[in-house]
Amino acid sequence: MTTHCGRNTSHSRKRPVASGREAVISPTNQQLSHLTGPEAKAVAALSDAMFPVGGAFEAGAASVGTVAWIDDYLGRLPRQQRLLLRGMFMLFETDVTANGPRRFSSASAEERSQILHRWETSELYARRASFLALKGTLLMAFLSDVTVRSQLGIIPGNEALIKLQREAEAALGSEEA
Repeated sequence: MTTHCGRNTSHSRKRPVASGREAVISPTNQQLSHLTGPEAKAVAALSDAMFPVGGAFEAGAASVGTVAWIDDYLGRLPRQQRLLLRGMFMLFETDVTANGPRRFSSASAEERSQILHRWETSELYARRASFLALKGTLLMAFLSDVTVRSQLGIIPGNEALIKLQREAEAALGSEEA
């Protein structure tokens, strides 16, 4: 029996490193390196609730690879930020309601929407701030998709600069005439 700071650690479970654990597959059949199965399920449910297929956009979070993007993003973060994000996903996944604890991913689409609305409109600042952090993170993943950006009229890279230059030249040309 090993002790650490007075705690019995003989039964403590260490999280295996990415290379030493079983492969996790995302809902879109992509192999994940950093999210565990329950975390991937939570991220998929949260992103689908926030960006459903046929909602404000034709493409929903499930069809644009949000879970895979989050997994990749976690791999690029320092350890502390990675742990905070993972904790945030599980905070929403294990939300405690008046009816007791319930997994977000096991709720219906309507219940998921209601749960997120409660977080967004909560009287508690910490809940609203947590919701904004979640929304911002999932929004980064959702907007990383070219299809979504094109639906918003966002043109990638140099094409945007070329378009602006043409518009400026056209405006200057019409002023000279």
